[in-house]
Amino acid sequence: GGVRYMAFMGNAFIATGALDNVLGKIQASTGKLLSTLKKSEANVTFANGLLSAGQVDNSMAEQIHGPVGKSAGKRGAISARVFISYDFENSVLHGNFNVGIDVASVITGGGEAVLHFAPSEWYVYIGTPDNRFNLGFGVGSIKARADAYFMVGTKILGSPPPPEAVSRILGGRDFNYMKDLNEIGTGGGFAFGSSFSFNTGKLNFLIFYARFEAGMGFDIMLKNYGDVRCEGSSDRIGVNGWYANGQVYAYFEGSVGIHVDLFLVSGDFEILSIGAAAILQAQFPNPFWMQGTVGGRFSILGGLVSGSCSFQVTLGDKCKLVQKQQNVLSGIRVISQVTPSQGEKEVNVFNAPQAVFNMAVNKEFNVSDKQIGKTVQRSFRIKLEQFKFTSEGKEIIGAMQWNEAKDVVAFNPIDVLPPKKEIKAIVEVSFEENKNGAWTQVLFEGKRVTEKLETTFSTGAAPDYIPHSNIEYTYPVIGQLNYYKDETREGYIKLKQGQPYLFEPGAEWNQVGRFTSSSGKKSDFGFAYNAGIITFATPSDLQTNQVYAFELLNLPKQAAGAIDRNVSEQKNNVVVGNQDIDTEIKTKKAEGSLTELEEKAIFTAQIRSSKYSTLEQKISAQKLSTTFRVLRILWRVHNLKTSFTTDEPFDKIELYGNSLTQNKPLITFEADLSGNRYYDQQLYPLIYEGYPLDGNITITHRNATELGVPPIRALRIIQSPDNFEINQADPSSSFAPAEQYYWYDLPYYMSYDFAEIQNKVANRYLSQTTTSPRTEKILWSQFPIMLKGAYKVNIRYTLPAKQGTNSVKQVVLDNPVGD
Repeated sequence: GGVRYMAFMGNAFIATGALDNVLGKIQASTGKLLSTLKKSEANVTFANGLLSAGQVDNSMAEQIHGPVGKSAGKRGAISARVFISYDFENSVLHGNFNVGIDVASVITGGGEAVLHFAPSEWYVYIGTPDNRFNLGFGVGSIKARADAYFMVGTKILGSPPPPEAVSRILGGRDFNYMKDLNEIGTGGGFAFGSSFSFNTGKLNFLIFYARFEAGMGFDIMLKNYGDVRCEGSSDRIGVNGWYANGQVYAYFEGSVGIHVDLFLVSGDFEILSIGAAAILQAQFPNPFWMQGTVGGRFSILGGLVSGSCSFQVTLGDKCKLVQKQQNVLSGIRVISQVTPSQGEKEVNVFNAPQAVFNMAVNKEFNVSDKQIGKTVQRSFRIKLEQFKFTSEGKEIIGAMQWNEAKDVVAFNPIDVLPPKKEIKAIVEVSFEENKNGAWTQVLFEGKRVTEKLETTFSTGAAPDYIPHSNIEYTYPVIGQLNYYKDETREGYIKLKQGQPYLFEPGAEWNQVGRFTSSSGKKSDFGFAYNAGIITFATPSDLQTNQVYAFELLNLPKQAAGAIDRNVSEQKNNVVVGNQDIDTEIKTKKAEGSLTELEEKAIFTAQIRSSKYSTLEQKISAQKLSTTFRVLRILWRVHNLKTSFTTDEPFDKIELYGNSLTQNKPLITFEADLSGNRYYDQQLYPLIYEGYPLDGNITITHRNATELGVPPIRALRIIQSPDNFEINQADPSSSFAPAEQYYWYDLPYYMSYDFAEIQNKVANRYLSQTTTSPRTEKILWSQFPIMLKGAYKVNIRYTLPAKQGTNSVKQVVLDNPVGD
């Protein structure tokens, strides 16, 4: 739809051949000196320009310039590169200009210039204090260098300290006079500076040598430091924040010595070493400060005579900065979004709104606080102040649920969201800081630091029934194949989110529960609704082995009847001249409008009643076959297998449960070890007596809570197939398993318990010279073989989400072999 971006780039190569010819003639005529000079390649990196603009990839650059960052080859002693771009969408003009000079490694230098113009900022850099435009000259060890920089715009970099040589000559003093102001950061203004340095390296003349180094330079800056104040002053620094600084310096160092190479002595011996430096630095105006320092040092005959001097003059008072209080958390955005989003329509009333955070809540994190002259690490954590929803000024009640990372929280309303209403969501966080080990509220300018986000959305219509997906648990269980009608009269339905509007039907309705058999027989019952839970007593006239429609109904109080049931007859006597005449006139009048109300189900499900009234009756009707002792591990560890037959299988819900039983089976099994000879005489004294041994030798190879210690819950009924459920298409269809048996597996787990305890006891006591009889028994025993006798199994029936057992029936498995 238009031009988004435009860029211009190019290269220039100067003195590509003629200069080489001249240098060749010079080299031939000057002999050994110039023979050491080598041509080098211009190497000015173009990558900076590409990265700054962020728009041109390396492949395009390489087509024009060759590989990015590599030399331009022998294409010119002086090379220049330019890159200029304009971003039309963001109105940003950016340019990079590079120059490189390398004339036979004698004259070298170059630099980079950057220009940037955008709506929010602009700047022009012709070099910077750390990366200046420079020109150097070098022949042999003699080198000279001149450099300069210029900056102007809405952000300029900090002012540099003097060269290290100045500080060294003046006794190692710190002359970084702008360190505190540079810590404040970039600001608008202009700055420029230049320097020149000269270094002879080591010069040799006969047996003497000498080294000399000198330099001078200056830096000037005018910069806007914003709302910064000095101690003792209520005014901003400088003139409305504009403050100038500058420095000028010069230094000289030199040494003269002699080289001795005699039979007993060899080496360089310094005769004279001198150094001198002067520096003048200033900051102005308001406050004005100037400091001048001059000094020098000398050393004669290797330090036989030495000395130094330094003079310093200071005028005015240097500003001790007092920064305006900064909120170090101002750049942190914690709340990412709230769902449903702002303005969203027709939101499902079963929606669980969420708040998403960019950082974990209630977990510690660190922030670097750049204070004047130092950086401090501070520890914070985020605190959720509120996450609430309101409709028509009333708060919606619910509970919060966090993810593991603590950066997403869901709001689970107790009831569904109000239908066809505007909902307002509010999420707010605050911050706490760890100070000396205690968490305290973060304040800025006397107020709590918080972040808040508000959104509004609208809900759609609510369903006029209870969806099965909104049920947390229920009894009878939806789809239950074996409902024992006399196991309990207690019935209930727990909703994940309440739907109170379904239980306020109006004066013209009655609400009842109903079981309707496949033959059409109806059994009604009353029910109550409170805070998302429906409770009722099941009818006493339910029949066994019946498929029932299990429903909650709205029934009209006024049954459907004649079409004139709302019309009544009225009689009036005729009155003439105040005389009542014995004449009667009959009229008819309809009261209101005729409304035909129909029966409406707000919940419906199917169940099948068992052939047996209780689980106990069903267990008692089982026909047990002979019990077999089955080898499990080598020749010592066995279990018991007892097959049985019955005219009704167990269903999947009984054996395993489902989501409507909180994934817990209705039937559980537990061994009764009371009076068990195998356990009392062999297993208990060997493995479990005094458990945990020594207070901390415990069983860890399995979940001890799941099976128990000893593992009394390590048994079950095995049925094939074991996934029987009600057939919704043919609820009356029958089911027959191929096999059923009890699987008594306690010895298998007990053998592993013994192996673990024996190993831990051995590691602890085997190296000791004396052990207790209890320890000896564990160390030198084998796992005992299963004895014959009675093995009792308790079969328990438990209602969904209920504590305790509803009923218990015991089965005895008779092991015929063992001792």
